[in-house]
Amino acid sequence: MFDSYIKTTFRYLLRQRLYTIINISGLSIGFIAFTIIFLFIQKEKSYDEFHTNAENIYRLEERWSGSGEEQHSAASTSYLAPYLIDTYPEVESETRFVKAIWTVIINHGEERFLEDRFCFADSTFFNFFDFRLIEGNAATVLNSPDKVVLTATTASKYFGDENPIGKQILYEGNHVFTVSGIVEDMPENSHFHFDLIFPIQFIMRFFSERDKGDNVFYSYIRLYHNDGLGALKWKVNSDLPAIRGYQDKLSQAGIGCEIIFQPLLDIHLKGRAERELEPNGNALFIAILKIVAFFLLLVAGINYSNLATAKSLKRTREIGIRRVLGAGKPAIFLQFMGESFFLSFVSLVFSLLLLLFILPVFNSVFNVNLSLGLLTNYPLLISLFAVVILLGFLSGAYPALVLSRMNMLKLFKLKSDQSSGKKSKLSFRSSLIILQFAISVFFIIGSLVINDHIRFLKNRDVGFEKEKIMVIPLKGREVRNSSTLMTIREELMKTGRVKSATVSNVVPGERFPFHTVRFPRLAGNGALQSKEPDGSVWMRIMLGDEDMVQTLGLQIIDGRNFSEAGEEDTEHGFIINEAAVRFLGLSEPIGEPVEYTLNVEDPQRGRIIGVVKDFNFASLHSQVEPVVLYINSKGRFYLILRTETVKENILISDVENIWKRFYPDIPFESYFMDDKLESLYKAEDTMQNLASVFTFIVIFIATIGLLGISFYMMEQRKKEIGLRRVMGSSVSGVLYLVAKDFIILVLTGNLLAWMPVTILLNKWLQDFAYHNGINYMIYALTVLISVLIALATVSLNVLRTALTNPVKAI
Repeated sequence: MFDSYIKTTFRYLLRQRLYTIINISGLSIGFIAFTIIFLFIQKEKSYDEFHTNAENIYRLEERWSGSGEEQHSAASTSYLAPYLIDTYPEVESETRFVKAIWTVIINHGEERFLEDRFCFADSTFFNFFDFRLIEGNAATVLNSPDKVVLTATTASKYFGDENPIGKQILYEGNHVFTVSGIVEDMPENSHFHFDLIFPIQFIMRFFSERDKGDNVFYSYIRLYHNDGLGALKWKVNSDLPAIRGYQDKLSQAGIGCEIIFQPLLDIHLKGRAERELEPNGNALFIAILKIVAFFLLLVAGINYSNLATAKSLKRTREIGIRRVLGAGKPAIFLQFMGESFFLSFVSLVFSLLLLLFILPVFNSVFNVNLSLGLLTNYPLLISLFAVVILLGFLSGAYPALVLSRMNMLKLFKLKSDQSSGKKSKLSFRSSLIILQFAISVFFIIGSLVINDHIRFLKNRDVGFEKEKIMVIPLKGREVRNSSTLMTIREELMKTGRVKSATVSNVVPGERFPFHTVRFPRLAGNGALQSKEPDGSVWMRIMLGDEDMVQTLGLQIIDGRNFSEAGEEDTEHGFIINEAAVRFLGLSEPIGEPVEYTLNVEDPQRGRIIGVVKDFNFASLHSQVEPVVLYINSKGRFYLILRTETVKENILISDVENIWKRFYPDIPFESYFMDDKLESLYKAEDTMQNLASVFTFIVIFIATIGLLGISFYMMEQRKKEIGLRRVMGSSVSGVLYLVAKDFIILVLTGNLLAWMPVTILLNKWLQDFAYHNGINYMIYALTVLISVLIALATVSLNVLRTALTNPVKAI
């Protein structure tokens, strides 16, 4: 009998080609989308798992609060991690490193290389983290200030096939380092990546005792176990006033600091601190993708269940004969469940074959690196087979139960254009169609709102002129400290393609660094709370020359620009933004005394000479913060050009030719600021593209399912429609008769989707300091789109049936 069921299944599926194609297509697309989402989530959640006892590793972060401001930094003071391992027995080991935020020139022989992915690390770095050393001893590769560890790729770039151990490289032309180790390239799923690792002792020579208290050290600790984590947090934060580097800063009233123990495994998805080492993922996005995967499979399962239920009316005689021949209800149930499992399994195999071709295209389009790896990815295999079983059971359970429980006499009396229990079956199918449309509407609204918000982000007035701004990173001390830079500026201005130029320590597109500034009058009367002993406050600062306001197109709203002042004012003038005016509580900011106090024995004194309109120097995820603009020769990391034209090749060529005339051995690099600003929303762009793709997939699956349902409904009602046509009904009348039922289902689906999608989108928008909310006209547009999709799909079969000769139907 079992063989009989198998033969019957094959014959039935081959005979009902449309039914089989629709089901396999819907389920296969669902499996493809599920697998891609699973691989993406798996990759995002795998960050840093390769380290030994990764669950016991924490990054020490600082959160300062006071004067209504809060600063949360991923880095901490240099004193913190060593103090913890010396003081608390719960701490097993620690390591620190300082990430370079500048570019250096590395020489090997006659060759010069520009490097910006490097750090200065403790000697414990390779004992703490599990980066595999190909050459060298983990305990000694960084134990003296003249050693360096290279990644395998970097070593090959410098030395080719030679053994690099013991060879020397030159750092910025005057510091010799000996290669002591070669490490494998850091895995993609690490939350930081470096090509060169220098000893931390080397850079410590350039830090004063005061600097070592600043939060530029990335500090990590490993605990023996996590049981006492809560108690350790309490003890550390209670002891902060006694820890070197914190005691002076915390002596002022109103200033608070908390050490946050950020789990290593949470950094990539939940790290939202300032000075994150690299752009992180998004835990909310991962949660949304899980919902998407569930909905995609649900829509595919609904398709099968709907079509199987509709087709059940065609199979009543077959089931009746089986019952007469002795097949019991369990056997009938197992037959239909077997068909469901078979279709699910075939769809899975088909989807995996298609993924071999689709995945490379997906990786290229979305700039990711997902690999199927079926033979080694056991979690994926287990999940796919679990989904096959679950989907097969849920999809086939209802039609199998209906047909196996049907009265034998009814099975023979029931004709293909009739239904037993029609009301309940119609109610069940209607519920599934409503749910399918609700999911489709959920995706359509989500996709449209995401598109609308990203368009808002990219088109919003950020407070400065971002078009026609060309940026040239000044890489290497040789370039930054050279007077030749001024000559290059003059030559560029002579071309007529550059309107103005400036040098700066930063460019909009990233959060400006904090420097210390003192306002003597405000500090004297207690108007400002400070965590520095001398009364200085930490404020974001942009260092440059007298042309930075003009070049960036910042708007002076009070006072004057640097270039409008005399020489003395130009050297000692400060310009602040509106947010700084509010932060300082100044009613008359012009003329307010200011002292620049970062790393100087004698503060550089001056006065506020102007106020610029607030401008978004970072992404719209964060509010505009107080900023100070100051002329300082230290600020030479970028050459910024305001050009006459936009991104013309001849412009880029002219600038590059002038650069090479003065620096033939230093590679020329440039970018345009509007491109940089758009890159701030790379994660949102990925989300937008994925949302669009998955919305299309959901609509496609729902549409082919609806097409199949309407086909079988028309088969059942063809006699009714034939009679109506004979009695004089028009084609449009028949179309209205059938379509109105579907329109009611579509509208109900819209209503069901609105609340959950609104809640989820509002939660997502809260991640942005600036957004335009949800445009509720999108909901009306979605109603129109969903109704049109339903009408277009159903109309194909209705018109086919209505235009058939009524005599044939009757």
